[in-house]
Amino acid sequence: MGVKTVFTAIIICLNITSISAQLTLKQAAENKNKYIGTILNINFFNGVNGTNEAAYRTTASGEFNAFVAENNFKSGFLLRGNNQTTSTDLLNLTIADINTSNLNKLMDWGTANNSVVRGHVLIWHSGLPNWFEAIASNWNDAEIRQFSSKYIELVMSYCRDYSGGNVDEWDVINEIISDNNPANYRETYPNNGQNVDVWFKNVAISAGGQGYQSFIDFCFTTAKAIDPIPKLYYNDYNIEVYNRNQNSKNGFLRNMVKGMVERGIPIDGVGLQGHFVSGTMSQNRVDKVGLTMDYIIGLKEGMQSLITELDLRICGNASNFSTQAQEYERILEMALSKNNSPGLIFWGFTDRYSWIPQFFDGCDDALLFNRDFSEKPSYTGVLNGINKVTTPTAQSPFNANPFVVNSGDTTVIPFSEFDNGGSGVAYFDDTTGQETNGTFRANENVDIAGNIVGFTEAGEWMEYTINVINAGLYDLTLSTTSEFAGKANFSINGKNISGTINTPNTGSFTTNYTNTTVPIPLEAGEQILRFTVEQGPINLQNISFSFNNTLAIVDLEPELEEQLELKLYPIPFKENFTITFNSLKEATLFKISDLSGKVVYTQKHNSKNIALLNPIGLQSGIYILSVDFKNQGTSIFKILKN
Repeated sequence: MGVKTVFTAIIICLNITSISAQLTLKQAAENKNKYIGTILNINFFNGVNGTNEAAYRTTASGEFNAFVAENNFKSGFLLRGNNQTTSTDLLNLTIADINTSNLNKLMDWGTANNSVVRGHVLIWHSGLPNWFEAIASNWNDAEIRQFSSKYIELVMSYCRDYSGGNVDEWDVINEIISDNNPANYRETYPNNGQNVDVWFKNVAISAGGQGYQSFIDFCFTTAKAIDPIPKLYYNDYNIEVYNRNQNSKNGFLRNMVKGMVERGIPIDGVGLQGHFVSGTMSQNRVDKVGLTMDYIIGLKEGMQSLITELDLRICGNASNFSTQAQEYERILEMALSKNNSPGLIFWGFTDRYSWIPQFFDGCDDALLFNRDFSEKPSYTGVLNGINKVTTPTAQSPFNANPFVVNSGDTTVIPFSEFDNGGSGVAYFDDTTGQETNGTFRANENVDIAGNIVGFTEAGEWMEYTINVINAGLYDLTLSTTSEFAGKANFSINGKNISGTINTPNTGSFTTNYTNTTVPIPLEAGEQILRFTVEQGPINLQNISFSFNNTLAIVDLEPELEEQLELKLYPIPFKENFTITFNSLKEATLFKISDLSGKVVYTQKHNSKNIALLNPIGLQSGIYILSVDFKNQGTSIFKILKN
């Protein structure tokens, strides 16, 4: 959800030279249709801020329009019980076992201040009650899931139904990726010299070795079923800076979330914590954080990414507040200029209640206000960064009008003429800046030389708006060159329509452009075609479309018949026909469409490797048969009825 209500006011201020009329942080953010947030310190919840309580409240309510509990939404503060005796049956929780007053305080504050409320966090290996491990350490996978689902249900349903407010975003899972190299799912967590592995010991070996990810998927699916309205996030640290290395924590995160999206798991966003060291956040490094956000946002329509726990600690004797202010400025400008990044959260606002000195020796001064609640240079840096935020550009065709595809002509699309809209919207290039000397689209990060898109790597993509006049089967030809064999695919609305296309090693990156042709089905109307590199690097020249009017069975996945031992017979058919295939894939749905794109027959399938289709009433002619495979895409055939 966005900012609930926008209020705009102007405060005349003479001591800030960078802007003549200073807005508060939240006013500046609301002007950009964003939120700017902070945690609320545990002392605030407990009412023990003493003489500073009024200043704390005034600053929080005056400067921020989104709030997170620093600790009070964590299980250690919500689950009742103690070391010696507890009446809590963890496998059969009731609402009486939850300290709901902690939930009420944040939701009440959010309502009173017309603010976004983030719930942090539902499932986390740390932050547990000190008595929890002794009870739960021997749980099996089923018991872990039983507790987790009930705990998520109780907390989320209570917040959903609470009359005093609600929670807009939930961190469902927090910090489940290890810091190891290569990265993997977290197995243990050191806590006072002991390994706390309540969440992982038995989950790890369940579900055929896929227990970790199965558990994550389970928690997100459970949460969405309880309350479909809040945005559901995965949240972690040291994942912020984009890294091509698939074994890095950033690479592991990207693959994990991409897999969740492809499986249809209801994840709505990823939170990048953003606990940075001042002096390290150059423009280049900030841009690499932006690449991670772009990658996440580009995974599916509506996917979000935001910085959720930002602070910039100053370490050592040198307190360079000017550098810190500049770094805050560039981070805020970058992060809030992203499409589908709704806002930004700081992990505190005053150094008086900062977590930094306790956890990082020799480091402090990470936040925006001094201990007496006076503004620091970093405050001005943040305000300047917000005011420099540019309005994200909506996606649109490069030449204003979509490329027209019809059955009577061959349509040629230069790869360089991808849609307008920017990184994470119309394209994703995993490097910052241009690596070529091209002047065409020089303000884009895509590496273009002349009209050639160069050195495209695995995971990079571009989108093209097309308007298909005549539905049917088309031959799609892409012109490429590379010193390596490559792989790529085309998709529409997240659905792979081409299968994996193998592009050849042409022996050169600059010459010997070679055409590769595959048939693809296209429905009539305007749509966005995405080209994604699966294996590179590849240099790209053109895409072309021509209508395919042959009568043969056309399989859109090369060598699919060999892979599946798939057979259709008889073709042409009169009344019915049979499909057989091996068990490498599980078919779930058969669908027959005419050449206009109209679906004329559907049949669900029970995953056996033989099916009889009986499409009664079809006239003689050419039809398109699509076969949906469970979690493994769709294969398309052209069939003929006598």
